Formats: sequence, structure tokens, C-alpha cells
Amino acid sequence: MSVGIVYGDQYRRLCCSSPKFGDRYALVMDLINAYKLIPELSRVPPLQWDSPNRMYEAVTTFHSKEYVDALKKLQMLHIEEKELTADDELLMDSFSLNYDCPGFPSVFDYSLAAVQGSLAAANALICRHCEVVINWGGGWHHAKRSEASGFCYLNDAVLAVHRLVSSTPSEISPNRQTRVLYVDLDLHHGDGVEEAFWYSPRVVTFSVHHASPGFFPGTGTWNMVDNDKLPIFLNGAGRGRFSAFNLPLEEGINDLDWSNAIGPILDSLNMVIQPSYVVVQCGADCLATDPHRIFHLTNFYPSFNSDCDPECSLSGYLYAIKKILSWKVPTLILGGGGYNFPDTARLWTRVTALTIEEVKGKNFLSTDSNCLSIKSYKYEKPRHTGTNNP
Repeated sequence: MSVGIVYGDQYRRLCCSSPKFGDRYALVMDLINAYKLIPELSRVPPLQWDSPNRMYEAVTTFHSKEYVDALKKLQMLHIEEKELTADDELLMDSFSLNYDCPGFPSVFDYSLAAVQGSLAAANALICRHCEVVINWGGGWHHAKRSEASGFCYLNDAVLAVHRLVSSTPSEISPNRQTRVLYVDLDLHHGDGVEEAFWYSPRVVTFSVHHASPGFFPGTGTWNMVDNDKLPIFLNGAGRGRFSAFNLPLEEGINDLDWSNAIGPILDSLNMVIQPSYVVVQCGADCLATDPHRIFHLTNFYPSFNSDCDPECSLSGYLYAIKKILSWKVPTLILGGGGYNFPDTARLWTRVTALTIEEVKGKNFLSTDSNCLSIKSYKYEKPRHTGTNNP
């Protein structure tokens, strides 16, 4: 059994071409390499298409052709350093290609790279080349069919889930339909993925996140059952009713409380759904050191070492990943948010090491030479600021 990871020189260059995220992807991959994890991983090259038509066919599985064309045009305008005409501005505004999703010279290629990476990862799972595949360049969960949103231009998570759920039953089991469980651990609600599969009975989405008035994206809050006015976190419609789950949490939650909140839900979803695949969006903006300062999660992995304070709990992120991997279901792990780049790299390196440990049985996190020992990462609990700005 093997663990795959999406990377390559061109992929690295494109993932580092966004003004918002800069060299974050390079920082993550360099740290993974520095801890000698790369030899334990199988390289999954990003998907390549033999013609523009094939690319359009793949991307427009979810996104509208008009939106894809507008995104390509936005890139060209920035490459040519042309000012947008009034008509261009109206066009871009109609697709929300402005404000938090501005144009830049590689905006289309950058966005497409994440799609190429996540589709390649999905194919590796379908073909059983890997038990788990990681794509730290993906996880852009806010993008809608014809709308950019929250620094997300193309929704690689939706396209990967669609590829997995579209795999023929014989590729999984001749006697059952393919079902996908999508788990979103980002600080922000995974609205784009939820909306894409709102009517699908074969894709179940679960997002645990912060929600409060004015906090982006403003969705994923508690619903009220009309007949008894009880709050629930079930959504979906048509054949997909009760296939979208949300768990909005208040600010200040720590690893232990976060884990206690989601653990029983994850276990229940796995038992009821019995997914053929799991896709996990592992946005790192729940970390206590993230500029949002809303959740107080860490990257701690208490072990047999005495290198951490007795009050430290297992990282909520690592708890969730460890639980999901224990199901022994083919799993795709994606990146996402995370605006303290060094600590995002630390967390994702630990997730990578944990994945290798769980799948291959090699010990990286529980020895004196463990990956990213707590000794190398001094955590200081930040003061609770009360901010909820996105």
C-alpha cells in the first residue's frame, strides 16, 4: 500500500504564482522533503490533456464555459498589461472576478493546476495505484459554477469528487454504487462543494467551521426544522436531502473540544454511508496562530516523548485525519486555507507524516527523532481577540 503526493517542477511554479498565497506550496513541499518524507511517497504527476477541448470537457463538468472563457481572458489581459475596458469590467464583475478574486498574469494557469493535481489524485485512487493521495496545491472549495469566491477560482475539490463518484461500480465493487464522503476541516464553510452536490444522494458533505454574522461566506449555519423549531445541521434537497451536514462552531474552540464535537459525527457518517472514497479538505486556518485567531487548534502530536506540556491535547486536525484513515477507505487529502505559511507548512508536514505512518506502518511521529517535534515548535496560546473578520 502506498501514499501518493502531487508535485512536479511546473506544478510547484504555478502553485506559487498567486499573489495571495505566494510561495506557501514551496514551503510545504520543502519542509516535507527536509524531513525525508519524499522517499516514502509516490509522486503523482498532475493530469495533462492532449488538447484544449479535453481540458474544457474536464473543467466544464462543473464550471460553465462562459466562466472558464472569462477566466482565460482575465489572464490574457494581465499578461498583455492592458487596462480593462468598461465592458471587460462588467464581464469580470458578473463572474465575481474582482475584490477577493482579482486577476494576475497566471490566474487561469494557477487555477487550472490545482484541478490537474486533484484529478490526477482521484485517478490514482480509482486505479488503486495509491491508498491515499495528498494534494497540498488543491482544496479551493469556495468557487461556484460561474463565480469565483474567497480566493478560489476553479473548484478542484468538486471536480475530484465528481470524478470519484462517476467511477463505474466495477472499479470499486460490482455490487454497489460509488459513494463519496467529503469532509471539510477549513475554518470557513465549504459552500462551493456543498452547493455542487446539493441534490446528489451519492455525495455526502460534512463541513465543520466557524459561522457568525458577517463571517465569510455566511452559509453553513444552523437550520430550523419548521414543525418543531429545533436546530439541526442537515441540508440538501431533492434526492440529496439530508446529504449535506454542517457543524458551525463558536470562536475560541480548542483541540479537545473540536475533536469531541466532530468525532461521533465522523463515526456515524462512515457507518451509515460506507463510502467508497473519502475526500478531506484540510484548510489550516483553524490553527491558533493563523491571522484569523478564531479557533485555537494546534499541530500537536503527544507521543511517548516528554516534549510537550501535559495539558496539550492531540491536534484536532491530526485526530480527524487519523480517524478517517483508520477506516481503510481510499482517501484524497487536499489543502485549502492557511495564512500563517510557516505553521501551515508544519501542520501539513505532520499530516503527511501521519498518513505515511497510518498507511505504511512506518513510525515518524512517535520516536525521539519524530517529524516536527514539539521541541521545534513552541506554541503560545494567543489572547482571544473576538474578531470574526475573514
